[in-house]
Amino acid sequence: AKSLANPFRILTLNQAVTDLINSSVFAFIIAPTVFFSLPLPIEVTARLGRLLFLAYDCCSWSHLLITLNRFTFTFFPFTYTEVFSRSKTLIYLVSHQISSVRHPLFSQCSVECNFYLPIGAWNFDFKGGDDCKKVEWYLNYCRNMVLTACIAIIDIVTLIKFHLYSTFDKNSFNKKIQHRQEFFFLIQALCQSLLFYSELICCYNIG
Repeated sequence: AKSLANPFRILTLNQAVTDLINSSVFAFIIAPTVFFSLPLPIEVTARLGRLLFLAYDCCSWSHLLITLNRFTFTFFPFTYTEVFSRSKTLIYLVSHQISSVRHPLFSQCSVECNFYLPIGAWNFDFKGGDDCKKVEWYLNYCRNMVLTACIAIIDIVTLIKFHLYSTFDKNSFNKKIQHRQEFFFLIQALCQSLLFYSELICCYNIG
C-alpha cells in the first residue's frame, strides 16, 4: 500500500542506519581490539560505549515504531494515514533520538558511570559506584527487556489479527499469495524480536 510505504521506509531506514553504526563499531574497532589484544585507553572505549548506547537505543526505539506502524495499519486502517503521516513520523523519530541521547549523558554526567571495554576482556562493562549498578540494571537491562517484550507482544497481536483477516477472503489466488507474503513478513519481524532478546541475554547473563 502506498500509504504504508513512505512512513515504513523512513522508519526502516532509520533503524538500518543506527544498526549499521552499532555493527560497524563492533566489526572494525572492538573485534580487532579484542582479537589482537590492543590496549585501548578507558577514555576511548568509554566514548565508544556511549556511541553504542546511543545507536542501540535508537535502533530499539525505531524497531518499536516499526511495530506500532504495522499494528496501526492492521487494526486502524482508516486512521493510519493520520497517525503515521510523513510529518508525524519524522516527529516520532526526532523525539526518540533526543530521548536516546539523554541516556548516555545521564549515565556519564549525573552518576559518573562509564560503559567501557576493560583491557583483555571480551565484553563491555560498567565502571562506577553503586548508582552505576542501578544504571546497568534498571536503565539498561530491564528497560531493554521490557521494550523488547512490548515489541514481541504487539507483533504477536498484529500477527493474529492479520491471520484472522486473511481467512475471510479465500477466493482470490493473488490475494492468497499476498497474504502469505505479508504473513511471513510478520513472522520475520517476530523472529527479530527474539534475536533482540537473545542478544540481551548473551550480553548480560552469559557474558
